Amino acid sequence: MKKFGFVKSVLVASMVAALSTGCGDDKKAESTAGATETKDAGSLVFVDWGGTNTDARIAQNIKPFEEQTGIKVTVVTPSDYAKLIAMVENGTTEWDVMNCDAYWGVYAGAKGYLEPIDYKVVTEKLDKAVELEHVVGAEVYDSVISFNTSKYSDANAPKSWQEFYDVEKFPR
Repeated sequence: MKKFGFVKSVLVASMVAALSTGCGDDKKAESTAGATETKDAGSLVFVDWGGTNTDARIAQNIKPFEEQTGIKVTVVTPSDYAKLIAMVENGTTEWDVMNCDAYWGVYAGAKGYLEPIDYKVVTEKLDKAVELEHVVGAEVYDSVISFNTSKYSDANAPKSWQEFYDVEKFPR
């Protein structure tokens, strides 16, 4: 699992905005130890979800990373959990860094599909709350309570998730 450690850590440091996790591959790393490490120092494969998010990530994170480091990043889409598992189990991992959901990253890390991140070599200042063993939180989203303003006003609308799911008080 040491194969992608240095490159993964450099990319995580430069692409803190990406949810970056190294894809584990014990079999391949053991069978191709020396030659692969030299090749991977100059290139990196990053798998992302695709669409406009990936377009923005390329422009704002990947292009500057390539310019600063000289490392060529190939972006492939989409992130595919089943494919990662199959690649790791078969020793044919093609990806160095993956954008994945943090919950899945914790699961996959515990199962040995992702490498731990060495936060001693990550030079960016990260909020400790996003530093998990196998993933870095990056994309923030939230859930909000919304309601039909023609049916409810601010005064009588649900104020909590408990109220929101009370279908007797707030029928749909």
